[in-house]
Order: sequence, then C-alpha cells, then structure tokens
Amino acid sequence: MSLEFRNVVLAPLSGISVVAPAGVIIGVIGEKGSGVTELLKLAGGVAQPESGEVRAGPERRYVALGDSLNLAPAAVIALDQALATQDAVVRARTLTGLDRLRRGGATVLLASREGSLLELMCDEIWWLDGGHIAAKGDPKETRAKYRRHVAERIRAWGETLPPRLAPVFRH
Repeated sequence: MSLEFRNVVLAPLSGISVVAPAGVIIGVIGEKGSGVTELLKLAGGVAQPESGEVRAGPERRYVALGDSLNLAPAAVIALDQALATQDAVVRARTLTGLDRLRRGGATVLLASREGSLLELMCDEIWWLDGGHIAAKGDPKETRAKYRRHVAERIRAWGETLPPRLAPVFRH
C-alpha cells in the first residue's frame, strides 16, 4: 500500500499533500525546523496530524537516531537519521535490509544528512523547506537544488558578518 499525505498540518508542516507509492525508498531532506522529523513521525504512525489525513497500511514504524534498527516487514518504515551513528557493517546490513523491504512492497522514508547515501538508495527525494515541499523528484537533481539553496543561505548569512581583521591588526 502507498503512503499518502492529504493536506496535512502538524507544525511546522502546513498543508502537505504528497504520495509515496509502495515499494520505494524516499529520501527526506531539509534544514532544522523544516518539518522532516514531523513528516517521518506522521508516516511512522507515532504522531497524528492537527488536520488533514495520513493514509498508510496498518503496520508502520518510526525509527529515530539511537533506536534499535528494527527492519521487520511493515507497510511503512520511517528512518529519522537512524544510520548516522552506525558502523560500516551495521550500515551495510541495514542497506541490504532496506532494499529487501523495498522489493517486498514497503514504503521507506529515509532522512539523512549523507547525500551520497540518499543518491545511492533512494528512488526519489523530497526536500522540505518551511513546512512545505520545496522540490521532489530525481535524487541528484533534488539534492542539487537543495545544495544551491543551502549555499545561498550561507552566503547571505556571511554577508551579515563584520569583515575579519587583517593579520597585521590582530596584535
């Protein structure tokens, strides 16, 4: 069964409507406070929307950073940075397990800060910005849009900083 968000509101998410078909791995990216964790909690069944509807199979699971990696079959599995602290052997086993789940028809949402992992594993990436879907689609293209956005935000922030002191004036 697919996973569907219909006009879902759960702060900071605001009117999210998006569908993930069965048998896919969707990467979810965004800055802190963009709604990534809230989207994953809704998908995993541990949170309920303030309004709107989340449609998914009966067996859903949310796995956060530090939780044990339970890869038993389920209709929807939402992994929120769950691979960030795992060693190479556990990660390899987990990635193989995720591929097995995808082939079995599960919908997997995977939030990670590792772009190369998302490009390797995901069929699609959803980029959340300010509680909305800013872009979704091909992993490489969507990551490129996100990287440009982040670079622009860093550049704009850098322009607000006072100029650095020249080395001769530091003494």
